[in-house]
Amino acid sequence: MTKFDIDKELFKVSHNREDFKSSFIYIIYSFKNDIKSLLAYGGGKYKMRQELNDIFNNYFSKHNQYDTYIDGFFGMGGSLKSLSDSLDKHGVKNVIVNELNPCICTMHQNIRNSPKEMTDYFLEFLRTEIIIPYKKLYISADEFLEVKQVMIKRFYQFQDKGEFGIETSTLMIMLSAFNFSGM
Repeated sequence: MTKFDIDKELFKVSHNREDFKSSFIYIIYSFKNDIKSLLAYGGGKYKMRQELNDIFNNYFSKHNQYDTYIDGFFGMGGSLKSLSDSLDKHGVKNVIVNELNPCICTMHQNIRNSPKEMTDYFLEFLRTEIIIPYKKLYISADEFLEVKQVMIKRFYQFQDKGEFGIETSTLMIMLSAFNFSGM
């Protein structure tokens, strides 16, 4: 499916919320991704997966007496995902994660507890900020920068007020996908 096919499919339906959601969700599920961690994140440990596994396997081969793993700097979960096979191999039954960034903590809670609301916010943003004004899904680089500025402005408005919720969680994921974190 090309970007032109996707634009064509999206414009076959009206742009009320339900029609848009059903057509966009169908298109999204037609793509496959190899997800390494939830977001590209400054301080992410996924790139260290081999070293982490070597350290963990070496330690547990000598001291296989623990059944709990504590991740002191969870972030986007790259280190936990990297170690999941090793944790299982060595019989680790409990995992405790820690993260101090309130936006990241809220994002993880919202992914677990409110995925539908996050999806709804994401789709509504696409519909109202890209599809309707630009009349297409794939926008030019200049148009993209305009939309990205809207996302950044909204994100900081919520963050400045200390409002960490569905909106900030979804915007954080969207901005990270658009290299907001500098990755």
